[in-house]
Amino acid sequence: QAALLVMSIPEFRDQQGQFSAMQFEQLVRNAGMTQRTFVAGLRLDLLLNQVRAGFEDTDFALPSEVAEQRRLAEQTRDIRYSLVRAAQLGASLEVSDAEVNEFYQSNGSSFMRPEALKLEYVAVDPARFESEIDITDEQIEAEYAVRRAAMEEVAARAERRRAAHILVAVNDDRTTQQATQLISSLRDRLEMGEDFAELAKEASDDRATANNGGDLGPVGRGDLPESMEQALFALAEGDVSAPVRTDAGLHLVRLVSVQARELPTVEQNRDAIVADLRRNELEFRVTDVTDQLADLALAHSDLEMPAEALGLDVEQTEWLTPGTGRGLLANAAVREVLASDAVRYQGYNSDIIQLDDGRYIVLRLAEVKPEELRPLSEVRGDIVAAIRRERALSKLDQLASSARESIDAGADLKVVAALLAAPVSTEAGLTRNATSPSQELVRAAFRLSHTAVSPQVLRLANGDLVALVVDAVNDGGGELSEQEHAMALAELAEAEGRRSLRHVLGLLRDTTKVKVYENRLNANAEDTGF
Repeated sequence: QAALLVMSIPEFRDQQGQFSAMQFEQLVRNAGMTQRTFVAGLRLDLLLNQVRAGFEDTDFALPSEVAEQRRLAEQTRDIRYSLVRAAQLGASLEVSDAEVNEFYQSNGSSFMRPEALKLEYVAVDPARFESEIDITDEQIEAEYAVRRAAMEEVAARAERRRAAHILVAVNDDRTTQQATQLISSLRDRLEMGEDFAELAKEASDDRATANNGGDLGPVGRGDLPESMEQALFALAEGDVSAPVRTDAGLHLVRLVSVQARELPTVEQNRDAIVADLRRNELEFRVTDVTDQLADLALAHSDLEMPAEALGLDVEQTEWLTPGTGRGLLANAAVREVLASDAVRYQGYNSDIIQLDDGRYIVLRLAEVKPEELRPLSEVRGDIVAAIRRERALSKLDQLASSARESIDAGADLKVVAALLAAPVSTEAGLTRNATSPSQELVRAAFRLSHTAVSPQVLRLANGDLVALVVDAVNDGGGELSEQEHAMALAELAEAEGRRSLRHVLGLLRDTTKVKVYENRLNANAEDTGF
């Protein structure tokens, strides 16, 4: 089954849509695998898919379950609400200078400017060498010769030959000596010009092929007994072998035709070869320079000497704040190096670091600006906003308490809205995935289990206060076509299957010592990487 899957992968097919063994081997090798490991991985994926499919593809859903799911999922609600937004309430509140100063003095640790770093570095940019690389025709020819030898080896293993044979059996009715005499006479008749196919029809004891002139069809290495294979693959097209012995008797083998794969010419491979040679040469040059840079950076206490020796520049960053992920600090390796004692506190140059843009750098810590308290003028706006929000939330707490007392005394939404000094708004046909008036308010409306005359007073996560009434609950679930109903059943069954698999994995984890590789079970068997 894995072999059939390999042959079905589009990337392994040639321009005629046929499976290409050469293309398969080349792509797999480029991905860092062998054919054996690739196929083994597919077999493992197929096995794991069987485990997953045993749950996900065998579960089912009932029409009543689909109806219930649609009733809830497509349900709409009609609501009325009165909303007081914390941000709007806070914006109307006055904050004095005395309050700002007191808050600043009491919360100074919240207004510290973090430590900042300035880095020096020397970079090796691969793009610098690209224009210097020139690939000659001699290099292309030499590389093509190496590749052609590999392609010929692959083609030889994949070569198929159309063969025919005449069998003279050795059995209870015919001794080996008699078979030898008969096969020799048949060989003589062929040399005298008789047609191989006609002679096979007349004399071959392999009745399965005799009527077809002894035709065995296209065969590859390993398809025939070893002695027949050796004889067949030593023949030129149209030739007939000397008598060949197998367990069945004696054979005359004829090579009808050779189905050899045509190998690409050097011109057809030129672009790919040039690209590979350029890439290899670029990697060599970059590696050579980065190795020299690493050695020089280790031998010197600064970056000026290494940069001068290699014709590079010493560059400097702006002030960078650890934790912000800006500039060089966006790279995890840079952050790790700066956390080391050698670079952070002892002033040493770093080892080579590869950046996400492909450059290689050596860096050192140039300057450190320690943590300091930000001036009041810089944080005044933040303080005012914090005080306003704190006072707004406190006022909303009081309003919520008053609103609940009013509701307990029999007040309706209109009275509560007047108490909150907020208008009454309505929403009809509100769906579960609606984003207006807000997702949280929508979720709150759908959390209420039934309609009620009395308003519900809720505090939202952002601090807002809302008084809410659900006037109507409208169940979903209109008529579906036969095809739509079948699709809904299939989708629900698939979801139930995934849930069943999760439950089984949880049970195994809780009750056995079996190690469950959930990441493998969740892998896609068709994700071959091509």
